[in-house]
Amino acid sequence: MTEGKAQVVAVCDADAVFRVFTACPHDPKTLIIDVRDKKKWDRGHIAGSYCIRLPASGGTLLDYSKCEYDLKWSTDVWWNKDCIVYGEAGLKRDHPVVAFLANEKRARSIAVFREGLEAFQQRYPFLVTTSVRAGAGRRYPSQLEPLLYLGDWSHAEALERHAELGIRAVVTIHNNPDNLRLPPGRYSHLKIELPDIETADISAHLRAAYDFIEEARAAKRAVLVHCGAGVSRSATLCIAYLMRKHRWSAQRALELTKARRSLVAPNDGFWRTLCALEAQLGIAERWGLAAAAAAAAVVVGSNADAFAGFHGADAPVVAEIVEPKVQVTFIPAGATSAPAGSKAQAPAPPPKAPLPAERGGELERRRERSRSRSRDRRRRSHSRERRRSRSRSRDRQRRRSRSRSRDRRRDGSRERRRRDEEPRGGAAAEPAPAQQQQEEERVDVESTEGAVLEVVREGKSLGHLVVELWRVSQECVFGRMPSCDVQLEHLSISRAHAQLTTDGAGNLFVTDMGSAHGTNVDDAWIKAKVPKQLRVGSVFKFGASVRQYKVAKLPQRTAARR
Repeated sequence: MTEGKAQVVAVCDADAVFRVFTACPHDPKTLIIDVRDKKKWDRGHIAGSYCIRLPASGGTLLDYSKCEYDLKWSTDVWWNKDCIVYGEAGLKRDHPVVAFLANEKRARSIAVFREGLEAFQQRYPFLVTTSVRAGAGRRYPSQLEPLLYLGDWSHAEALERHAELGIRAVVTIHNNPDNLRLPPGRYSHLKIELPDIETADISAHLRAAYDFIEEARAAKRAVLVHCGAGVSRSATLCIAYLMRKHRWSAQRALELTKARRSLVAPNDGFWRTLCALEAQLGIAERWGLAAAAAAAAVVVGSNADAFAGFHGADAPVVAEIVEPKVQVTFIPAGATSAPAGSKAQAPAPPPKAPLPAERGGELERRRERSRSRSRDRRRRSHSRERRRSRSRSRDRQRRRSRSRSRDRRRDGSRERRRRDEEPRGGAAAEPAPAQQQQEEERVDVESTEGAVLEVVREGKSLGHLVVELWRVSQECVFGRMPSCDVQLEHLSISRAHAQLTTDGAGNLFVTDMGSAHGTNVDDAWIKAKVPKQLRVGSVFKFGASVRQYKVAKLPQRTAARR
C-alpha cells in the first residue's frame, strides 16, 4: 500500500449508481462492489456488481460472486477505475473494503452508496437481479436530471427501457422525425425537423422544446430528448433547457451535460446560438472565471469559439484542395524541347487488367491459377521475343551507323579536295545542314523558371530534367510507383524514394522518404525524413543506382508564381 494520507471517499445517491448503466461505449468502466455476505448477494444484488470481501490476512480483495461478466475480477481490476461500494443501509467509510481501497489509493475515485440495496430497488427495481449476467446488454439513455433523459435513436426505439424509466414524452429532432413510430395514445411526441448543420436555425425551436419538457416533468412523466446520435441537436435542446430552467451560462450547462453524456458536442452554429441565448435570458453568471477576473468584476461570456470547425454531422464534406501536379519535363541531350510533363524514364506500361471478381469454389480457383500461369508464360515468352527483336534492331542500327560513318568519311575527303581546289578569298561556304541543326539543338537551361537537374550516368550527360515547383506545398516525388512525378526503374530504389520541395525563398530541398537504400547528396548519405538543402552544383543519387542528378539551376520565385 502507498504511504501517506488515504484517498477521499465520497457519498453518492441512487441516481449516481444508475448512471453507471448510461455510460457511453468508450467511457471508463465503473465497478459496483457489494460488501454484504454471499447469501444475501445470492438473493439479490445490483446488476453487474461483485460480491467482495477482505480476508483476515488483509492482503487483497477477493470475489465471492463467481460471476461471468466480461470484466473478470483480479488483484488489480480496480486500478484507475471509478468504484461505487454499497452494502447494508448506513454503510460507513471505515468499512474494511472501503478502507482498503482508500489506503491503497489505486482507484480513480471511491464513492459509497449508504442507503442500501432496498432503497436502490425502490427507485430502480429493474436493475436488481439474482443473475450474474443481468446487466450485460442493457443500454439506457443518459440522465441529466430526474425525469430528463438524453439519448440517440436506438434509445427512442427501446420501448422496454421506456417502461422501466417511466418515459411517456419524447422530443425527436431529426432530418426525418416521422420515421420514429411510437404506440399511439401512450406518448406525447414533439417532432422537430432539422438537419445537423451549423447553418440550421435551431433557435426557433428552443422555446417549444422547453415548454414541452416542463409540461411533461410537471406531470411527473419522464422525457427523452433524442436525435440521431445524441451528440449535437438533442444536446443543444437540453443545454438550452438547463440554461433557461436554472439561469445557467451555456458553459455550465454544457459541462453538466458532458459529465452525464461524454459524447455531447453541439456543432459550431448551435453553440453560438446557445452563447447568444445568455444575453437574451439576462444571465449574469459566468462559469469558470479565473479568480483575478472575478475580483476585477470582468464580465466574460462562454467561449463562442469552443466548437469552431465542427459543422455538424449532416454538413457536406468539404472537398480537399488538391495542388496541381508538378510538371516535369525531360530534355534529352542535344534536344531543345520535349512534351510537357514527360517523365525522365520510358513511359510506364499500361496498367494491368483487373483481376476477375472473386469466385467461389475450389475448381474455379484452380482454373484461375492455371490461367494466371498461362499468362505468365505468355508474358515471359513475349518478353524474350521483345529482347531478341531489340537486339536484332540494335545490330541493324550499328551496321547502318558504320555504313553512314564510311559515307561521311568519303564525303569529307571529297569536300576537302574541293575546298583545296577553290581560289583563296572566295565566298565563305554555307554551313552543312547537319552542323546547322546541331547548333540549333543547344539547350539553354537558364531560360526556364523551374529547377533544372542535369541527369548524368557514368560521366555521360543524358539530358536535363526541368522540375516546375511553384508552391511551397508542392512535392516532386522520385520512385518506382507509376504515380511518382519522376518514375525510376533501378531495383534498389523504393516505391516512393525521395521528394524535391521548395520554400518561399526559392531554395531547393531533397528529402529521403524512409527508403530502404537511402539517398546520397554530395557523397554523403542523408537522414530520412529530414530535408537537405541543395545548391547549384549539388549532386544527389538514389540507392545503388549509378544515375546522378546535378543541380544546374534553382527555381525562380516570381511574384506571379507565389
